[in-house]
Amino acid sequence: MGGQKAFTLIELMVVVVVIGVIGMIAYPSVMRVLRGMEDD
Repeated sequence: MGGQKAFTLIELMVVVVVIGVIGMIAYPSVMRVLRGMEDD
């Protein structure tokens, strides 16, 4: 494995994009749950 410990720029960008996509998908659901809790 070449002893490469640091993330490359490409790997870092991929991780950021994946987290962003997951956040965009999860955000509406989380907001709906929080809004539902406020109604109680």
